[in-house]
Amino acid sequence: MKKELQRKFFHIVFGLFFIFLILAFGTEMSLYIITALFLFGLLIAIALRLGHRFHLFEKIISMVEREHEKHLPGKGALLFFAAAIILLYFFRNEPRIVIAALSVEVFADTAAALGGQKFGRIRLLKDRKKTVEGSIICFVVTFICIAFFFPPTASNALMILLASFLTTASEYLPLDDNITIPLVAAASIKLLL
Repeated sequence: MKKELQRKFFHIVFGLFFIFLILAFGTEMSLYIITALFLFGLLIAIALRLGHRFHLFEKIISMVEREHEKHLPGKGALLFFAAAIILLYFFRNEPRIVIAALSVEVFADTAAALGGQKFGRIRLLKDRKKTVEGSIICFVVTFICIAFFFPPTASNALMILLASFLTTASEYLPLDDNITIPLVAAASIKLLL
């Protein structure tokens, strides 16, 4: 649980940094900044993979890296940056969608992981660590995040529920949820709301 708390701390810090960056500089400038940071991170990851030493980065990565991510140091963070870049590019004229999708990734994914570890008892798939309880938490927090940016009305409440369900279900796609959650959240919001 300690390692997951450390992972989610960085998850929240990066996510809030992205959100504040977009609020302060807009989507276009944020796209350039986050892309530059992504490329820098990718270069560090490749250098680490090739055996070069960067003690600060090695320490941070060892604190938060999952076992299956060791083939590319910092893989989770890099995928989160990539998702933000994709959102900023395709939804550059709709910052509210970008911020809502990033909020879902930051808060719903964090709540689902921590809540699932703490309270999860019923496994949904035998080969994965996802639980019913974690998925319910993800759904509720996703609904809250989307509803915060797109307040529910009589006409759109069902659409917010559907977008929340689709986003929660995206955790079960065979891709990393650092990519699927924000992209499915943004696409669902765009299509349904």
